[in-house]
Amino acid sequence: MSTAKWLKHGMVAVLLIAAVTSCQGPVLIISPTELANVIVGNIYSRTLTADSEGDLLWRVSAGSLPTGLSLNQETGAITGTFTQDGTFTFTITVEEPGLFPRTGEYAFTLTVIPKLTLDETLDAAHQGEVYSDQFEVAGGVTPYTFELIGLPGGLSLDTTTGAITGTPGQADAGRTLQVTVTDSGDPQQTATAQTTFVIKPPPVSITTTTLPDGQVGTAYSQTLEAEDGFTPYTWSVTAGVLPPGNPTMRLDQSTGKISGTPTTADSWTFTITVTDDDSPETTDSQEFTIDIAP
Repeated sequence: MSTAKWLKHGMVAVLLIAAVTSCQGPVLIISPTELANVIVGNIYSRTLTADSEGDLLWRVSAGSLPTGLSLNQETGAITGTFTQDGTFTFTITVEEPGLFPRTGEYAFTLTVIPKLTLDETLDAAHQGEVYSDQFEVAGGVTPYTFELIGLPGGLSLDTTTGAITGTPGQADAGRTLQVTVTDSGDPQQTATAQTTFVIKPPPVSITTTTLPDGQVGTAYSQTLEAEDGFTPYTWSVTAGVLPPGNPTMRLDQSTGKISGTPTTADSWTFTITVTDDDSPETTDSQEFTIDIAP
């Protein structure tokens, strides 16, 4: 073969090899093209596919998957457990190796919603007193909707805020309430819990309004009275002093009894405070005057 013919055939071969090398098949189509919203803490598994019957290689070519997820390079499966909320954008590229390689890519957006949580605890109410408290909610997607079973008379629930307001008419040592909150997300989340709701009696109050007068040298004895709150009560002199006496005029802290024998004629003004056994405690104070005659 002449040199010219060899060069001609060699150039043709090179061109054919270059053409085969640069030739690629149609673009691979990835599906699905939308990933549904998910919730923090949920286990996730979704497998991507492409229009190919051959072996494929998958990779994240831009951005990053949400924290806690990984992509299987051979199967296209995205799996894991979401640990962080937010909106994540990433591009997945798929490759089909071969004589005529094919590729495809798609930019995904995945929204991870915070988990809906409910704090069902409520402060205790007092019979006959205006009450206001509300359930605390975090996560999910606002607005929320509340439902409540077991609420006593005199109180009402705001179904949009979870606030309980009103004036309870009867004391209750503890009743069970069941609260449910539903968010507006997609997927929609619901949280349900039970709590014990206590309606305490009214705060303690001193019912004695006046104390009888006394006389020098004559034994004095008078017991103060109180109602409501939680017994036992504790009594104390919180301002002024009792009349001097022999034996000394004193207030019994557990019974509320004032006793002794006054020794000085005068007018004595003092304040008595009663404290109940509630937690937190309630108190009431009353000013009294005792006139001691000669």
